[in-house]
Order: sequence, then C-alpha cells, then structure tokens
Amino acid sequence: GPLLVEATALPTSYWSLALYAPNTVNFYVKNNAVSQTTKVKLFLAQREEDRLCMPSGAEFLLAKEAEGLLLFRFLVTDTSSISYPKIKQAQKNLSLLPISCDPSHLK
Repeated sequence: GPLLVEATALPTSYWSLALYAPNTVNFYVKNNAVSQTTKVKLFLAQREEDRLCMPSGAEFLLAKEAEGLLLFRFLVTDTSSISYPKIKQAQKNLSLLPISCDPSHLK
C-alpha cells in the first residue's frame, strides 16, 4: 500500500532524499538546492487512485515498483558536542508510515 515519508533536514547544510527502484535506478531526488524548506512530506503510491488517501500537504509520487530503497543524507560540518543533539534529532526525524487506503470509500 501507500507509504508516507516524512523528514526534516538540518537547515544549515546540504541534504538530499533519494528513492531507488530495486534495480538501483534512481527515480526521485529532492535536496536543499531545489526545496524551499527542510521538511519533506512525500506520499508514495503504486496506484493513481491512492491519491485520494493522501494526507494534506504531501507531495504525490507514483512508484512503478512495490519495493525499493530510500536514502536520506545530510552533510555534517560541525561535530562539536553542541551540534550533536541536532544531528541525532535530524536522524530521528525520518519516518516511514504505511497508509491503509481504500479509495472506494472516499468517493
């Protein structure tokens, strides 16, 4: 079923979120160079009709495969003890939430 991907990157450094098909071909990338925000809210589905179940504020992405790989990375330039909690929080901010969706009930 559909998957909601949410992440918050560090605001002062390079970051990217990339999705890959099982054959390692990249089919989606968002990073700080193209995004106006450090927050990512992506609704990944295999059927167009699942768009009806998409949470508000999410970006819809149609996936061709049921499996794949997500890579969320960010550049850490300050490893001081003061920055360490911010780095750990950015790592913990990534969430993958399966969404139960039956569009026939929403029409």
